Amino acid sequence: MLAEPSTSARRDVLVPLLLAVGLTAAVLFVQWRIDFNAADEGFLWEGVILTAHGKVPLRDFYSYDPGRYLWAAAWAKLFGEGILALRLSSAIFQAGGLLCGLLAVRRALPRFWQLALAGVVLVVWMGPRHKLFEPALAMAAVYVGVLLIERPSPRRHLLAGALVGFAGVMGKNHGAYTLIAFFLLIVWLHMVRIAPGRLRHDLVVWLGGIALGALPLLVMMAFVPGFFRAYVDSALFFVRQRQTNFGLPVPWPWVGSYAGLAWDDALQKLALGLGFLLLPAAVVVALLSLPRTTPENAGRRALLIAGGVVGLFYLHHALSRADGFHLTQSIHPALLALFGLPAALDGTDRRTLRRAAVAVVVPLLAFLTLFAAVPQTPLYSALTPESPLDSFVPFRVGGDELRLPARTANVFAEIERQIALLVPPGEPVLLIPHLPGLYPVIGRESPISDFYPIWPAQGERDEKMLREVRAARVRWAVYTDYTEEGDDPDLVFPKTHPEMWSYLEANFERVPDRGLPRRVRLLHLRPGGRQ
Repeated sequence: MLAEPSTSARRDVLVPLLLAVGLTAAVLFVQWRIDFNAADEGFLWEGVILTAHGKVPLRDFYSYDPGRYLWAAAWAKLFGEGILALRLSSAIFQAGGLLCGLLAVRRALPRFWQLALAGVVLVVWMGPRHKLFEPALAMAAVYVGVLLIERPSPRRHLLAGALVGFAGVMGKNHGAYTLIAFFLLIVWLHMVRIAPGRLRHDLVVWLGGIALGALPLLVMMAFVPGFFRAYVDSALFFVRQRQTNFGLPVPWPWVGSYAGLAWDDALQKLALGLGFLLLPAAVVVALLSLPRTTPENAGRRALLIAGGVVGLFYLHHALSRADGFHLTQSIHPALLALFGLPAALDGTDRRTLRRAAVAVVVPLLAFLTLFAAVPQTPLYSALTPESPLDSFVPFRVGGDELRLPARTANVFAEIERQIALLVPPGEPVLLIPHLPGLYPVIGRESPISDFYPIWPAQGERDEKMLREVRAARVRWAVYTDYTEEGDDPDLVFPKTHPEMWSYLEANFERVPDRGLPRRVRLLHLRPGGRQ
């Protein structure tokens, strides 16, 4: 007969659970209706709607890996297919990740007020809304790493493998990060004799867990026609591109001038740079602790080590495109390692060392959170508009009432008005390349499978888009040119998709209109144009 869990054990889980749900709900609802990113968030939204209607990610449309679409599409059956429903389903996943982070933090910060403050820091750093899966998975990986270090039993090796497999379902990069991180952790645990069993046995159990966690992906590969090839092609796509994102220089705190910046802009620049500096610093501190870790002190160091080892591989995600949003997706292992630093310290005067660490960690985290994380939240943008055109106004996105910057709302409203006025109901409209989120808004499905075509077309991708446009007999298109100074001139649509652009130039003409900004063009098939 199983023993009843103690009151203390239940409280150890219940308090983090209530904090995770409460903090996630607070952050969600205070800015639930604020802003809408028609590019990146819209890309996810359109894909979720297609998945809910029976389309298969990667096979039927260009997408992230299928996990997040299957998750959100399943919740769409209950909540609906609007943008608010998508945000709610993402927040549920976010709460699970935050719970993992708090369960890990509880090892180092057991008091309620400490755990609550740590939870506030972690949840504020979780963003942007369409990428909440990333920090949630990273914190889950750290928590499972902590469990493995504390007691490397066969069951926990199986759990570690299942986390790797599940992470791979959500994203190839997360699968790769966690795969290497846990492999190194398992080998290290045996090297320092923390793990009592045989390495080969533990690795076999771990690999079995990977297969278990990746089961949804394996089932799709085996039973969904065409998915396996599409999955392989999606991996080879980035091999051909020789990059996983459009790189940006790392904004280290010493790079660039602070002269002429307003005080708040200068502090934000400094905080962002320090945030990027924190990532490798936390990793280095954690790795330096490995040689002096023994079975006796491994429990105290578990959070620091797990955060550092997992964070080592999430460095790639942060630096692949070194902007604020990628920092918020990647910083959580470093934050967790930092939370675990005071408890990991050894020495003859351990109390003094811990107090010194706290005196450094607390102000640093407060500064980074206030000046690097908070300014990236939708609520901050709504409360601090830079001009009247950036003031937020009511706007209906699909069936949901949101508040958007006035200039954005005006553009969306004009596109909606002209399409409703000029384009017959049911006729396809091509939106390229930056506004995939407007397909659900105008109530029309994308006529092309790559409905966010920002990557250079490789092989027959350009020809495929042209074939799809002609097969759908597209007569109307909206083209957006949001090229900024300093952008790579080779990444504009006319150069990334030259055949498609040549077809549009030869057969379409711009509809004269003063209601749309210069960078937004409504195009129509000219008389005699070839479909």
